[in-house]
Amino acid sequence: MKKMIRDKYKDIIEPSKISYSENKEDNLNYLKNKLLEEVKEFIETDLTSLEELGDVLEVIDSIKSFQNIEEKELFKIKEEKKEKYGGFYDFLIFEKNEEPEEIIEETNYNQIEIYEGELKKLKKQLLHIGKEHSQKIFNLKKEHNLKIQKMNENFIENLLSPIDTLNNALSMDVMSDFSNKSDLDKEKLLNNMVVGMGFIKDQFNNCFSKIGIEKIDTSGNFNPILHEAISIENNKEIEHNHIIKETQVGYKYNDIVLRPASVIVCKKEENDE
Repeated sequence: MKKMIRDKYKDIIEPSKISYSENKEDNLNYLKNKLLEEVKEFIETDLTSLEELGDVLEVIDSIKSFQNIEEKELFKIKEEKKEKYGGFYDFLIFEKNEEPEEIIEETNYNQIEIYEGELKKLKKQLLHIGKEHSQKIFNLKKEHNLKIQKMNENFIENLLSPIDTLNNALSMDVMSDFSNKSDLDKEKLLNNMVVGMGFIKDQFNNCFSKIGIEKIDTSGNFNPILHEAISIENNKEIEHNHIIKETQVGYKYNDIVLRPASVIVCKKEENDE
């Protein structure tokens, strides 16, 4: 934003931040805005600040110089109008329903006040909206953290059972004399171990199921949200973008992907389609 400043400010302000205007029309607008600015600041002091009043008079002097107005001529016009219509000393108040022709229309200054008032209202509304938005984000984060915490607690609680089973299986001294057993006993032992591991696997899967964790399906088309393509292959027997093989199981908790499934995806060449 550009505005007029006092001439000697050039000695205290960084040169790169100031410039001289030589356009007459621009300078006229600068003077108008400066007069409005200084009058407003004087009004804000309830017309008591001599310093602000001095600023107003200084701008008026600049306007007289810019418009080549003679002091004597201005004083003469002022006194003639005072003699004819009087001054503003008796606080004579006129109540009006319509704007008389001789009354000057509202100035840009009044419009600026209206705009500034609207701007303050908008800033207040935006600040309120910003606070509400920040509070909503905070509440969502808090709710999400509590949800994750509860999920972890449930997961750990349900995980204890298959871990106990695994610990019990590992504590059994079933392999101490494995080499001395007959082939039939070895086969039975290995079969029992496979059954036992399958039971433990089922317990883990049941643990996942209880807290809402499920495997990600890899039987259809590739979905970048659920799947991670570690490789692509051109397979004429499989449809384009269809999953050829799953290399690592993926899991999700409700709509939250805990780990995407690693897959190999079919990508056909343009000539093959």
